[in-house]
Amino acid sequence: MGTLLFLCNGWHFLPFLRKIALHYTNPLTIAGATFLLLAFTKLRINRGNRLIGILATASFAVYVLHCTAPFTETVYHPIVKDIYKNYSGIACPLLIFSTMCCVYLLCTLLDQARQWCWKQLTRAVPWLAGAKAE
Repeated sequence: MGTLLFLCNGWHFLPFLRKIALHYTNPLTIAGATFLLLAFTKLRINRGNRLIGILATASFAVYVLHCTAPFTETVYHPIVKDIYKNYSGIACPLLIFSTMCCVYLLCTLLDQARQWCWKQLTRAVPWLAGAKAE
């Protein structure tokens, strides 16, 4: 959330902070992640919840995509900059947040397709799954 506020308020005024605000080592990002971790440790969730399992598994795919420089430089940053230039007020952070949710959803769907393909491949070629050849 700190990154969203910085993008909408300080993009042009503090250009030397751009890399810090968009980096995973940003203190606001670390504080937010710590808060979420502490909040979820107190939450009691049924271990059989399939949706949480799907979203948790897809989180790694989202992380890998966001750490990929070609994606962030050629796709994500231009979209966020375009939103910042064309929208103001509450619309700016809401649209950026919506964009992030869409990216997460797309990564989740792609990860589900990847898991399905891997399952089909390991059924066809059992030694890929660690089964011993007979």
